[in-house]
Amino acid sequence: MLTFIERPALVAASPTPLLVLLHGYGATEEDLAWLAHQVDPRVRVVLPRAPIRVPDVLGYQWYDPKGLGHPDEAELKTSLLALSALLAHLSGEDGGGRTPLLLGGFSQGGLMTAAYGARRLRPRPSALLILSGYLPPDQPLPDLEGLPVFLGHGTDDPVINVAWGLGLAHRLERAGARVEVHTYPGGHGLHPTELTDVLAFIRRQI
Repeated sequence: MLTFIERPALVAASPTPLLVLLHGYGATEEDLAWLAHQVDPRVRVVLPRAPIRVPDVLGYQWYDPKGLGHPDEAELKTSLLALSALLAHLSGEDGGGRTPLLLGGFSQGGLMTAAYGARRLRPRPSALLILSGYLPPDQPLPDLEGLPVFLGHGTDDPVINVAWGLGLAHRLERAGARVEVHTYPGGHGLHPTELTDVLAFIRRQI
């Protein structure tokens, strides 16, 4: 099972919404802890660690990037299945969808989030948050009718071009998802206004 850290819900709710946030390339499960502490107190937040150590770096990766457009498919599939098992464990479900589940990620974690939704893995999220992420155009999207998606991207992102993120937004919309597209001045990171928008999106989902 994937290693993870957790911020329990601070206010009782039934059922308790679950937010799982996936870090980016070369980071650890601690990378988004600052964000977890600002999420609505009714939400249980879990931060998993990617399973693959980055050579000569203290951090981890969900897959070998092999160039932005071509993630290692075998590693991506293995990480997605591990994530699916973790989500089932955390929600205490076999995929029945009883617990409100929000899945989000930054950068490489954003691609993981999009790929998880695209492959219709279980448990199925009730909403997706894709932060400075993308999905290779050769990966098809199923019918995502009505699925809420938050997509945020920096306009001057030097790592994942904003056009890639906007291209994913258009594909998600064509697949029927309800996409909120937000662009922010700056590079590969979370803009302060983006944080406000993300927290508001989460509150609306619960």
